Amino acid sequence: MKVKVSDVIADFLVKKGMKHTFGIIGSGNAHIFDSIYRTTAIQMVCVHHEQAACMALQTYYRTSGTVTAAVLTTGAGSTNGITGVVSAWADSIPGMIIVSNENSKFTRPESPLRMWGVQGYDSVDMVKKVTKYAVRVADPLKILYELEKTYALAVSGRPGPCWIEIPMNVQSAVVEDSELTRFDPREIEIRRDMVQLQKLADRVRDEISKSSRPLVWLGYGIRIAGALDLLKEMLEKVRLPYLISWAGVDMVDSDHPLLYGRAGVYGQRAANFVLQNCDYLLTIGTRLAIPQVGYDISELARDAKIAVVDVDQSELDKYKERFDLPICADAGDFLRCFMKSVSAKPVPSPTEWLSTCTGYRQKYPWVGPEHADKDGYINSYRFMEKLDRHFKPDQVVTTDMGTALLCAFQVLRIHDGQRLMTSTGLGEMG
Repeated sequence: MKVKVSDVIADFLVKKGMKHTFGIIGSGNAHIFDSIYRTTAIQMVCVHHEQAACMALQTYYRTSGTVTAAVLTTGAGSTNGITGVVSAWADSIPGMIIVSNENSKFTRPESPLRMWGVQGYDSVDMVKKVTKYAVRVADPLKILYELEKTYALAVSGRPGPCWIEIPMNVQSAVVEDSELTRFDPREIEIRRDMVQLQKLADRVRDEISKSSRPLVWLGYGIRIAGALDLLKEMLEKVRLPYLISWAGVDMVDSDHPLLYGRAGVYGQRAANFVLQNCDYLLTIGTRLAIPQVGYDISELARDAKIAVVDVDQSELDKYKERFDLPICADAGDFLRCFMKSVSAKPVPSPTEWLSTCTGYRQKYPWVGPEHADKDGYINSYRFMEKLDRHFKPDQVVTTDMGTALLCAFQVLRIHDGQRLMTSTGLGEMG
């Protein structure tokens, strides 16, 4: 049966469960827009700027857990989207960025020309370092292969955006569906040594048990791994003090008795006192960015042994002189192994250390006397504290940058069922 390439694209998005995609129509992507419209299964949300399409893709994933696509047109249509792409790259958000380009007879990588036809340029080469995969589909028969590969890479390992450029003449091509090549997932299969990971989890359990002031720092990687149920189990069975990263702030109710806040350069005082006075630090699924740990890693928890769980080896390598036990693993896989270890041999609760941590929390409240209103103007921290009381049980809060970000993430108490999100890596505005 003959099929149009743009219809193959639309059908693929439907089969992946996408109910909404984001973009702006242009001459370069009209075929794709038309095919998506004709499916009736997907609503194309038309934004006012391509950057917004790539930003919407991120928050859509955060709130629904569904990977979706941004559909951008040629030239400035695709360059406009790059800020959102870099943001998704920084925050490990999976997504498909489907862009168009001039006729494939112009889009040759070896071309020395600055511009390829009308509004054409080498978009693939431009975004290679801020995407997990970037490809130009020159052969219409490879469209399904590249769509499947793009999606698979976006969600595997440490997730991120993938960029698939489809020239206009490829979109409009008609091919035999039986001749379409397919992607074999084994091409990118990640081998997991669960036996070794279990040994490392056992070691972490033993080291925590021997320490007098242990601390666990929870990161957004736990949510990415789909391991919130395991986290809940850990909080119930392993009575240790916990901190939460800014990106993961809505994973645990802010009033949980074992949660001592959000540490960092812009963090809460109590949380920073807990962090700096621990003697064993286990971090799970957080990349320990500079806003969390500062510019001098040797100053982080100076008396502590540090074990770090991260799916990205490069994140483990960046502070290898400070990390005592780097563990390259998916956060969910590690939590499963760790909870198995704890079930076999429970970790004792450090009662005296927990009491000390509670003392820090009482001494340094999130909003204190230093945040008093002045000269008839309300202090921004106190404003956030008052605003918090009006949130609905299922409230989704999105912040911009600057004061909106800093005050919100220091003061808002996020409860089960609520979400708090922003661009934590790139910090783009709008």
